[in-house]
Amino acid sequence: MAVSISLPEGYGRHRGVCSVFFEGKWLIADHSNGTIYAVGMGEFTDDGQNIPRVRRTQVIRSNGQRLFHNSLELMFETGVGVNEEPTVQLSWSDDFCKTWSAPRARGLGMEADLVKRVFWNRLGQSRHRVYELYTDAPAPFRLVGCVSNVDGSND
Repeated sequence: MAVSISLPEGYGRHRGVCSVFFEGKWLIADHSNGTIYAVGMGEFTDDGQNIPRVRRTQVIRSNGQRLFHNSLELMFETGVGVNEEPTVQLSWSDDFCKTWSAPRARGLGMEADLVKRVFWNRLGQSRHRVYELYTDAPAPFRLVGCVSNVDGSND
C-alpha cells in the first residue's frame, strides 16, 4: 500500500542531486533546475534559498502523570547574526504530534553577542509532550545542550 505524505512548505528532499569536490570546494547540482552552486560549513543557504532545519525531542512523559513545564533553556552557539538576528521557533505537541502549538520565536543574538540566553517560560502542562525547533535563518544552527524545569503531580 502506497502512503502519500504532504510536507509543509520548505520541507522535502535536499535540492542537490549530485556533488563533486573541485578546486577546493564541494559543488552541488540542483535537481530542479540544474544550477551548480557551492556548499560548505560557511554556506548557510542553498544557492540563495534558506535551508529549513527542524529538531524534535522524544516524548517527555512520566507514567501518565501530569507534568508542569516551567521553563526550557536551549544552549545554542549564539552571536551568529551578521546582517540581522537569526531566530529559532519552539512549538510543542501534547497529542503525539497530531497538532502543534503556535510557534514562539526567540533570537540567537547578533555577531559578538556571545552570552545570549535562549529560553522559554510558562510552557503549560501535559501528560506527554514533544518539542520541535525550527529555523530557516541563513546562519549556523548549533544546538549544544538543553535544560528543562519540569515538575510532576500525583494525579
